[in-house]
Amino acid sequence: RSHRWARAERTVWHGAPLPEQAIYDVPEWSEWERARAAGPPLAAGEQAQCQVVHGDVAGNTLAEAAVATIALIDVSPGWRTPASVDAQITVEGVVWFGGEEALLDEVAAPDIARACAFRLMCGFQALTVGVKFDPAEVARFARVLDVIGA
Repeated sequence: RSHRWARAERTVWHGAPLPEQAIYDVPEWSEWERARAAGPPLAAGEQAQCQVVHGDVAGNTLAEAAVATIALIDVSPGWRTPASVDAQITVEGVVWFGGEEALLDEVAAPDIARACAFRLMCGFQALTVGVKFDPAEVARFARVLDVIGA
């Protein structure tokens, strides 16, 4: 697992060094530092809770309300805590899908911060292939960090 999402996961949740294949000399770095301070890598007790999880659920879940069927697509396995998935779904729901900020109250602040740090770390790596940060999206991540007191 050498893709940018796996590298970001290892850095954010497991304390691996910053990926070399990234650009960090950008204004968005300050948001990463804020997220990292509020959501450090998992402690030993938290590491023991890790299991295989779907690492990219938002946007990859199809639901058919009429028959109560759910399908997961584009499964991206990761090694994290179940709480990390809850946090990622919550953060992405607020940042990408216009969910209410009150949803953030349902998840622990360190997990919310790690979810923000994960997406930012994916972005720093994408900069190397010409993908740019969306300033409005970064502002929404910053708002999430504000809400949790980071």
